[in-house]
Amino acid sequence: MIHATFGGLHWRLIPCDSRAIGHVERALERFSVGPTAGAITVAIATAPLGAFGEELSVEGDESRVHLQRSDFTAQLGLSARTATIEYGGEIPSLHAALRVATSFFLARSGGFLAHAASLVSHGRAFLFPGPSGAGKTTIARLAGDRTVLSDEVSAVVPDGNGYRCHATPFFGDFEGPRPGVLDAPLARVCFPSHGVGASLEPLGILEAARRLLACIFCFGWIPALQRRLLEAALVFVRRVPCFDLRFTPDSSLWRAVHA
Repeated sequence: MIHATFGGLHWRLIPCDSRAIGHVERALERFSVGPTAGAITVAIATAPLGAFGEELSVEGDESRVHLQRSDFTAQLGLSARTATIEYGGEIPSLHAALRVATSFFLARSGGFLAHAASLVSHGRAFLFPGPSGAGKTTIARLAGDRTVLSDEVSAVVPDGNGYRCHATPFFGDFEGPRPGVLDAPLARVCFPSHGVGASLEPLGILEAARRLLACIFCFGWIPALQRRLLEAALVFVRRVPCFDLRFTPDSSLWRAVHA
């Protein structure tokens, strides 16, 4: 049994065969913690499934969800905070299953999983959502002595009147250090794109919501959960300052971000 905290959630992972044990330990080593009350219990096993795929089938409701892809299957008990995962024996498939599961459990708790880089600077987190090519990994590589929570997939969870940004195991191409800091209070959101120099312009609520919703992980069509994510995004952009960030990949980026 492996206890871990990632994505703002506590997990109790039960690998059911030797290969799964090794994969879970490798994938989640950075996130290992002691036992935590109320953790999501997940049984994980390898199975003779197909090769890595992209098409995901989602069926269920606000309480239970069945996931099926060529390389993994999963049953999520969202109300019971339990799950079972079978995957085809490769770590990318395990990561994919855990990423989808994380998005559903976060939606139930008022948070969300975003296609976004996130870094900690002076004790505060900065979130950089965007599609592939927007500059997320580039920003992570420019972190310097700042802590990189993720260059690809970040979790956001309500925390009192604000939010906390949490690391996940789901990295992109960033090859730099990944220190032990796993979360921080969220200061602002910067939607990046490549440009000349560095500039930061505030976004209105509707434009910020539009951009954010395009980056939130949302799988399948379960109306109650989609409604939760929409409401979470609208509340979020009213509480957290959101900006358009144009940047050149140099140190001028951070002067703009902290302006």
